[in-house]
Amino acid sequence: MRRVSGHKTLLIILCGMLLLGGCGTAAEPQQPTPIAPGVRPPAVAGSFYPAQPDALEQTVRMYLARTSRVGVRPIALIAPHAGYTYSGPVAAAAFKQLEGQTYDVVVVLGTNHTTAGFEDIAAYAEGAYATPLGEVPVDTEVAQRLVAAHDRIVADVGPHVKEHSIEVVLPFLQETLGDFRVVPIIVGAPRMDNCRLLADALVAALADRRALVVASSDMSHYPAYEDAQRVDNRILAAIETLDPATVQAENDACLAAGTPNLACTLCGLGPVLTAMMYARDVGANQATTLLYQNSGDAAAGSRDRVVGYGAVMFWRWDALELTAAQQRQLLQLARAAIMAHLQGKPTPTPAPDDPALQAPGAAFVTLRKQGDLRGCIGQIIARDPLYQSVQQMAVAAATQDPRFPRVTAAEMDEISIEISVLSPMQRLRDVNEIEIGRHGLYLRQGYLSGLLLPQVPTEQGWDRAAFLEGICQKSGLPEGCWRNPATSLYTFSADVFAEEAP
Repeated sequence: MRRVSGHKTLLIILCGMLLLGGCGTAAEPQQPTPIAPGVRPPAVAGSFYPAQPDALEQTVRMYLARTSRVGVRPIALIAPHAGYTYSGPVAAAAFKQLEGQTYDVVVVLGTNHTTAGFEDIAAYAEGAYATPLGEVPVDTEVAQRLVAAHDRIVADVGPHVKEHSIEVVLPFLQETLGDFRVVPIIVGAPRMDNCRLLADALVAALADRRALVVASSDMSHYPAYEDAQRVDNRILAAIETLDPATVQAENDACLAAGTPNLACTLCGLGPVLTAMMYARDVGANQATTLLYQNSGDAAAGSRDRVVGYGAVMFWRWDALELTAAQQRQLLQLARAAIMAHLQGKPTPTPAPDDPALQAPGAAFVTLRKQGDLRGCIGQIIARDPLYQSVQQMAVAAATQDPRFPRVTAAEMDEISIEISVLSPMQRLRDVNEIEIGRHGLYLRQGYLSGLLLPQVPTEQGWDRAAFLEGICQKSGLPEGCWRNPATSLYTFSADVFAEEAP
């Protein structure tokens, strides 16, 4: 075996850490480079992702094909920027949400791994960013608006030259959006004042554009697998509050807690805080975690020192209040879908004229026979138009609930259908906020999860403590699991309506 010298060993370790995701900056400060028109060539093709166009396209499409689309329009996203072997599935979960969407411009907020001493905000204001899939032109007009907004936002290519955090996410944008312009921005010091001034500038500069903001960031760096899950869960919970101050406070608390080998919670803390501020300022009222993994979940990943990756979407939800007529129509659609399936016929396809029923919606369908449960299946995220979700979940409740045999056509005269149209999930930080009869619970810990509808504790006569133990049992987890820091607990409400019992 050929002996590797000490400095080469260090280089190999540093390269491996960057492929997983890295905190920190270069050892020697670099002077700002004056902006000049031109194409910024790929810096990490062949290491973070395939260098050949065909291989890169196939890789990106493979990851996108393995995830699903929620069905709402993102205002902003958080996505990781590590090597695709490690972070590809999580990046795909974020960018899958862009399929079928159109944006004039995408602002990609990258972090500063390579330029020590740079604390301002560097816009690549002219030319293009290139990947093996082609060049993405810079939206020069938007970039110049940003540069003119504050003297801390500068036109400077220097921090972009070797930085990977913007480049690595571009192939996913190229595959899902096709034709768009980009404004690449490197956020230097992740101070609140920096983030606030950049968010304000983005709100003004993008006011006349169909715009998306992407915060490029990995999560915890280098703790052990279980420690990363715990820390990252705390940070995701803070992000889901849509409150940047809560994220900053949780970041500080996690770093002060003495977790072994924890170098940072978000290498792109500045981009994340900025994207949150911007999204909330332009109307986002929901932050949804789409997927979390860490490098230990990859086939090649060690679990001794890992990097975390989270995909989060910021979007706006407008509460849906269904009329009695709309409720009756959904119940009729559910029954017709079940009967058609049981008779071997296709699901009736004519779409309702009502825009409310065509809007994305998440629903559970519950079947009862002589008052007893006969099947219940649903969705927790609005992936399809509401009427289609109801049709699909009605058929699934009749034929796919593993607790019961398939419903037969002969039974349908004895079965009543109940529909629960769910609100978005809200991360719960204090269990005392749970309201029996109003809130349902959704619990997730690792790969295990469970959901109980708002009507369940009322039907069972449970108080809050019994409700919490019930969701643990439903999730296949031990008693008291909701207290575990690795557990994510959400509340939601539901518009519940049913047929009259036969």
